[in-house]
Amino acid sequence: MKRILVLVSVLALSLALLSACAASAAEKPTPVLDPDLAGQWTTAADRTHVAIDAQGQPVGDFPIGVWFEFRADGTYFSSANHMTFAIGGISVEEGRYEAKDGVLRLTQRTFSFYPFEGSPQKKQVRTPQSDATLTYAIGSDADGATLSLAEKDSQAMVFHAAKK
Repeated sequence: MKRILVLVSVLALSLALLSACAASAAEKPTPVLDPDLAGQWTTAADRTHVAIDAQGQPVGDFPIGVWFEFRADGTYFSSANHMTFAIGGISVEEGRYEAKDGVLRLTQRTFSFYPFEGSPQKKQVRTPQSDATLTYAIGSDADGATLSLAEKDSQAMVFHAAKK
């Protein structure tokens, strides 16, 4: 009898663990990723890789431009240096991504903005954003690998692979 109780307990525990794993997988499904997309991409003339500090803000020299970093774990990081007559600062976006058949889906997005000193804009940190869907294409030109990103009915923005 004791042996049956132990067996039933082990079976119940195994079923509970299996159920918990299935629920976790349903919450965070393995994203579909394009290995050619992995890495950091930039629109900047200076294609140097951007360093990120512990708060998720770019550090060091940060030329005007936009960067995307697509990581192998399905997360992404995007940053942009804005320098116009009205905006001066660095915007940061983070979230998860999926890439399949030329469609890039950005989910669980948050946005932060760090104004430059003297800028009239206010700091915003981790503001939730709605999901976004873009088309993408990996190609190449005389300077190396390219990434074209476009929102629906918009002109594509071309990025180059950043150099580490």
